[in-house]
Parts: sequence; structure tokens; C-alpha cells
Amino acid sequence: MGSLPASGRAAGLGTAATGAAVSVLAACAALVQHRAGRALDARRVSARGGITAGLLVTAVGLGCAIVPGLAGVLSGATLIGVGTGLITPLGFAALAASTPH
Repeated sequence: MGSLPASGRAAGLGTAATGAAVSVLAACAALVQHRAGRALDARRVSARGGITAGLLVTAVGLGCAIVPGLAGVLSGATLIGVGTGLITPLGFAALAASTPH
């Protein structure tokens, strides 16, 4: 996420801290994506419901990312990662389901 390093720099954080935040985002997305796909396959979540939840979590994360300091940047990275981890597989599954054979 391109804005996290900018948020970190604005908060006075160094390169290592902002790099760690981007890594946290990627790790959270990676941990959530396969679980979201499995939940969709098992019909425990709908694509629409999961994408909506992911968008809400991402929006909260974007709000956290503007809070000054390391806590704001890391909480933002975590929530944005979880949100995109929900949105990505469910969005692609919805796209695939709507594509003609």
C-alpha cells in the first residue's frame, strides 16, 4: 500500500518501521485470503457479504493509518491487510462466477 510509507514518514517513523508496516499488511492479507476463499466455498460467507465486510475493515484501517505514530500505522496496516485479504479472493470468485462459459 503506497500510502503507508507516506503516513509513516509524516508520523516521524523511519524506513524500517514503515517497511515493517507494509510487511504486516502483506502478511495479514496472505493469512486471510485462503480462509476467505474456503469460507466462500463452504458457503459460510457470500461474496457480497464478505466483500462488504472487507471494504468496511479496509475503511477503518485507512482511518487508523492517519493516526500519528507507530500504533496508527501498524493498526492501519493490519486492518487494511485483513480487508484486502477478504476482498481479493471473493472479488475474483464473483468475477469468475459472472463470466460466461
